[in-house]
Amino acid sequence: MADIEYEIITDQLEATNRELDFIQKYHPPLNGRKKGMKQYRFVTLSMIEKFPRARKRKTMDDENLLYLGPFPKNRHIQRVISLAANYYEIADCSLEIILGQSNRVVETCIRRQTKQCMRPCEIEVDSDKYAEAVAGFIRFFREEDDQLIKDLQADMTDAAKSQEFEKASQLRDDLDAIKKVF
Repeated sequence: MADIEYEIITDQLEATNRELDFIQKYHPPLNGRKKGMKQYRFVTLSMIEKFPRARKRKTMDDENLLYLGPFPKNRHIQRVISLAANYYEIADCSLEIILGQSNRVVETCIRRQTKQCMRPCEIEVDSDKYAEAVAGFIRFFREEDDQLIKDLQADMTDAAKSQEFEKASQLRDDLDAIKKVF
């Protein structure tokens, strides 16, 4: 006789996420083609580099990446990656970060120009400080740290009080995107 374990799930999204968790954990033989994986995205960090970069990825086929997630495929995941990368000031570039890389690449980087990144491609950055920022980014995506959410809520409240309604609505939309991803 077999034991049966069950969980009470409240909505479709939670059920889908739990199903994917079980597929990844137990690798059932009838799901060999990983059909359920197509509807998910992962947040990755290139951990073999001195300055890891945050990216969005569909597959788990590179052992040199740290995978966070899975997260449901939706239009909000890239926005949340950008929000978290800006908050923790880590890079989310598509190119490997090399100090002093060609000026063409450095000059076209918007995040570098607006100082939303520690800019390891442009200036010497303390690797311990960058590692702390990456650890915070990881904790956020593992839902172990909600400081980003608290700060966004406080900024939204302050913007509304000072009658900056466009900024407040942008922050509200950012919080909504985070809610939809998690």
